[in-house]
Amino acid sequence: MQQFKQEMNSVQNKLNSTLQNLRVTKACVIKLKKSCRRAAAQKERAVKKAQEDTLKKRSVHHLMHKGVYTEETQNLIHVLVKAGCSRDSVTHVISAVLKAAGISVIGKIS
Repeated sequence: MQQFKQEMNSVQNKLNSTLQNLRVTKACVIKLKKSCRRAAAQKERAVKKAQEDTLKKRSVHHLMHKGVYTEETQNLIHVLVKAGCSRDSVTHVISAVLKAAGISVIGKIS
């Protein structure tokens, strides 16, 4: 009878420790699931912000960089002048075309 009581106590102790391990493991699983959901939401916000930033950068055209006309601007001016656009109206033409495309222009051509 004593032997059975000892075995019963031993089994009861093992069961208690296993249940405790189970509780700890379930709590860890719950934390990981929450973390995964938060990470997915954070990733979506980061992607959305990156897309918005890219659209903002694309919607603005700087005619000059550090006081010098950019290469794109120079090429555009050359094409317009070769096409017969007067030098006085190059700024107006560039502004009108970019405005029609939804791009704002920063700077002026002298």
